[in-house]
Amino acid sequence: MQLKILVVEDDDSFRTVLHIFLQRVGFEVILAENGVEAFRLHQDNEFDIVISDVKMDYMDGLSLINKIKNRNPNTITILISSYLSVEQEVKRKKVKPHYFLYKPFQFQQLVNILEKVKAEKNEKQKLQ
Repeated sequence: MQLKILVVEDDDSFRTVLHIFLQRVGFEVILAENGVEAFRLHQDNEFDIVISDVKMDYMDGLSLINKIKNRNPNTITILISSYLSVEQEVKRKKVKPHYFLYKPFQFQQLVNILEKVKAEKNEKQKLQ
């Protein structure tokens, strides 16, 4: 089973690196550069996982994750950020993304999370 991942990142270089890396390790990847674009894509597509930066123009990652979880609670959410303010940390605890990674992170950390999600989804599929 190939996971379909939506990557939301406003930094062009980092978004490109994530895209190339995730494709090379076997995932289907769709890109968005902000939360508004990502939510539009999420409304038109079904994603297994959404990986989102926190700080972005138009709609931040915390608001995006909240909207996605309300629309489809089965979507696994991963937030990434280099820094969270106290206010953002409080909101993160309310939104409750499944995973959170501080930048810079090792790509292996992300792969470990994705492999865990993939195994859990495969197990659920077997039980159905």
